[in-house]
Amino acid sequence: MKNIENLIRFFKINDAEHLQHTNIFNKFCLNKKVEKAISKRIKEILEIINKNGFQNIDDDLKLEVNDLLTNQRQISKESYYSYFKETFPANNPLVEGEHIELICDILTLAEMGLFKDFDTKSRIAISIPPRHLKSTAITNSFPSWFMSKETFRSSIVTSYGDNLVEKAGEKNREKIKNICTSLFGSSLKSGVGSKKIWEIEGGGRFKAATIRGGATGEGAELLVIDDVVKNREEANSKLQQQKIWNEYNDTYLTRLHRNGILIVIMTRWDANDLRGKIDDFEKNLKWFKLDLAAINETQEDCENDALGRDIGKALYPQMFDEAYFEPFKANPRTWASLFKQKPSIEQGEYFEGAYFQSFTYDDTFFYLHQKNGEKKAILQDHCWFFQTIDTAQKDKEINDETGILTWICTPDKELLLWDVYHGRIKIPEQERKIDEYWEIYKEFLAFQAIEDKGSGIGILQKLENTGRPIKAIPAIQNKVTRAAAIVSMYGNLKIYHRQGAKWRNYYEAQLLEFPSGKHDDLVDCASIAGNTVAGRYGVISLP
Repeated sequence: MKNIENLIRFFKINDAEHLQHTNIFNKFCLNKKVEKAISKRIKEILEIINKNGFQNIDDDLKLEVNDLLTNQRQISKESYYSYFKETFPANNPLVEGEHIELICDILTLAEMGLFKDFDTKSRIAISIPPRHLKSTAITNSFPSWFMSKETFRSSIVTSYGDNLVEKAGEKNREKIKNICTSLFGSSLKSGVGSKKIWEIEGGGRFKAATIRGGATGEGAELLVIDDVVKNREEANSKLQQQKIWNEYNDTYLTRLHRNGILIVIMTRWDANDLRGKIDDFEKNLKWFKLDLAAINETQEDCENDALGRDIGKALYPQMFDEAYFEPFKANPRTWASLFKQKPSIEQGEYFEGAYFQSFTYDDTFFYLHQKNGEKKAILQDHCWFFQTIDTAQKDKEINDETGILTWICTPDKELLLWDVYHGRIKIPEQERKIDEYWEIYKEFLAFQAIEDKGSGIGILQKLENTGRPIKAIPAIQNKVTRAAAIVSMYGNLKIYHRQGAKWRNYYEAQLLEFPSGKHDDLVDCASIAGNTVAGRYGVISLP
């Protein structure tokens, strides 16, 4: 089943593949098979009823319908996904999506105790784009199911605003009243009836508070933290980031009982937001993380996608197709953070976001859009192209990437980055990819520059024998020293990136994360370009 495959990918991404062999997961899979079979049969019968009318179907089928609905209700007690679908009215059913089922299945397994850490607590972090039902599927519904299964359980929900936490309280209370009373036998306790605070018979207590409103005196088996900032200004504020981190540690974490579940739900805004700080400062704790991009754009995106999507496939195509996201890609910062869940660092150790400038072009000119607001026009005939190449060193899938950057050099030695290729490819494929990019641009290219190291040595020898203009670049082991020239050029605003290029987010993020990022292959390519223009490798031979 696809949903089981998604969960196994989720385990793998979180280095927890052993969980698929546990009794809890085996029990879940058995329940899931029953759930799928019932759901499939109900849909088949509904098609028959819609075609023929309920009065015209035979008695045996009517009895089967009643049995199926009874069994479906029983499944809703064990499967949060079935329960969640049941919370939608028949005339406005849930628009199902794979990511929604995966989230619900993760919550079901959390309630079953699969994700407990050494301290008995379960920690789940979920980051998905706006309008993909994260609050609807979790904050506004899960507490009602969780509390009704064991009526002594309490829940705390927090977010950035009063209206959001009130909505969470009201929605969960409605579900207790309208669904859980008949499904589980749970009921609301009279006399405690505000939107933010209510109780159920059996001792369970629900409390909703803003992230800075506090939950003093309360304790809970479930703590849901949902989007603790309301806008970009708040998300980027160092002061607000620290305040939220303090509240998280000093107020909310102290409220979670033994065997409790902590769920942090976010659309990412900033690398130092609550999720970023959790990643940095809670590495000793086991967090199960689900990060889903609106669209996968690289092979690495696909490898880290629990849904197993191919490049270009939207997260929730039933609601938002690929074309829907095109306008958001125009702002690389927004696209990387809110829609890819990979917020870029605005100021890295060597590169800063303020260094990144754009250029556009027409049939005759390149237009350099400068930070001072001016636009500088340069005749294309006065410029020349070259490529810089960094090859992966080992023939293994887990390796660094091969990078190929295509540059334009102006008469004033400004660099315009025209094209970027990056991919985790095996050594034989590197040669074919280098040939491919030579063929694309050979009409313009002065040369290809390849660092004389590792797999690049053999490639250099083969290419030189073909008569192709090749520059063998001496290897400089210290990557910071190697990058000095390109860092200087960026700092002096001598480099421009092609406006609207799809590779910009990935490339710029790698610069900002340098030298401690997971990948620095494109920084190595850029370093070759900087050293070439600076004359480190001798006089540049113009075409």
